[in-house]
Amino acid sequence: MILKGAKVLVIGASGGLGKAIVLELCKQHVGSLFLCGRNEKELLSLQEQGQKCGISTATAAFDLRNENLLTAFFADLENNGGIDAALILSGISLTKDANGFEDLYEINRGFDVNAKACIKCIYLAANLMQKAQHGQIVVISSLASLLALPSSPVYSASKAALNVYVKAIRPYLQSLNITLSLVLPGFFKSPMEKRFIGRKLFCVSTQKAAKKVINVLRKQKAFCAFPWYFYCVIVLLSFLPNVLQRPLTGICAFSVEPDNERRSYLEKKVRSSHV
Repeated sequence: MILKGAKVLVIGASGGLGKAIVLELCKQHVGSLFLCGRNEKELLSLQEQGQKCGISTATAAFDLRNENLLTAFFADLENNGGIDAALILSGISLTKDANGFEDLYEINRGFDVNAKACIKCIYLAANLMQKAQHGQIVVISSLASLLALPSSPVYSASKAALNVYVKAIRPYLQSLNITLSLVLPGFFKSPMEKRFIGRKLFCVSTQKAAKKVINVLRKQKAFCAFPWYFYCVIVLLSFLPNVLQRPLTGICAFSVEPDNERRSYLEKKVRSSHV
């Protein structure tokens, strides 16, 4: 699609990849940017950057799991003339407990953010674009969705669920003149990547990952996986029997340090146990 002058929504703009994508969009001289994420400070910094480039930039800081705020945000987008493109980057990695499980809290928030929130955003963006009879939605999933990773079961499963929804809804959206693109990145430099302890094979820079996503948007590609050689390895692994897959996936085993939300949950849990 032609990005110059386009109205572009970036969901998850305050994360590492989201910020890099916004900066790349500024270079493309888009017409308007609508940015949402959880980190208000980062969003305001991006808004300032967009305005310096002469781009109308609006921000909204909220958690995508809050459905009332999410629907209100899209209602505001409609009142402001809609959007031409939406990039959906919602995603979190999960931490295992002392017993080696992702507990109920992690299971819930993993699927709520990585699958349900993204699917809701696709639905809401598609409704806006249906009225305009054109548009493109780019969904960022993960190469981890193609392989059952013992190091991160809920992350793999939630991203796989997102993939299936994208593939299932794509034919209908095509009939509405809406392009739906699926992007599967491997490891790339970001605050989330820093929490991964272990081997991070073929890790690429945030800037390179952002340029890949922008290229998908510009060329209206239906699918993109990168690095391509890591994608090929994963596809080949998926054809092997489980008895051979296990030792090979063990090569890239990792653990995940808790994020701020997880730490807060654990602290509250400890405090409540002492009451």
